[in-house]
Amino acid sequence: MDRDTFAFASVRRVLALAMCAVPLLLFVGCDSSGSNDDVSVEPSYSLSVTGNSVNTTFTGAARWGNGSTDASNEAMAVNFSSDDGTGQGFLIRGAARPETGTVSVRNIDGQNDNLTSSSDFSFYYVNGQSDTSIQYLSTGGTITITESTENRLAGSFDITVTRIDPLAPNGGESSATITGTFDAPYDESGVGAFTPQAKRGPGGG
Repeated sequence: MDRDTFAFASVRRVLALAMCAVPLLLFVGCDSSGSNDDVSVEPSYSLSVTGNSVNTTFTGAARWGNGSTDASNEAMAVNFSSDDGTGQGFLIRGAARPETGTVSVRNIDGQNDNLTSSSDFSFYYVNGQSDTSIQYLSTGGTITITESTENRLAGSFDITVTRIDPLAPNGGESSATITGTFDAPYDESGVGAFTPQAKRGPGGG
């Protein structure tokens, strides 16, 4: 499978894209700034990746916001931004903020996959710089929502992913598991209006 790249066009925060962009991801609201009414919530996440000789952990700030698709359908996302500035990603779905309980994670399926076409979450994370960044694309799993209010979304997850390392042989694809937690205050600036679309990267068809 070729590497995938995701383009997100923002109406409200288009000027921020140049500041937030990593080579394979443009995502509105990817900074960890923003205001929320519950100042007691410390925005945080921890992702532990295991599988095929990989054992690493990413930490940083998480925030959630509302948005809409180009068709004005409801959508929401949780943004991740790493402590060291080299990693960022998101959980996104085409539905409103979930209630407490278990929500499924969907498989990101290749070219032109609309990530807000389902009420199940899609997960994407990228770590690193330029063409050497490593991508993580969800193939399945679950998210357990433990707190869901207007000001706070928190929970844990157990997600299977495809890990794509451009420096590894044979296309650099391998399977991995990501477990972790997040505690995300509400970002009132939201995630803007976006048109998520997965498409083939350089060298792809």
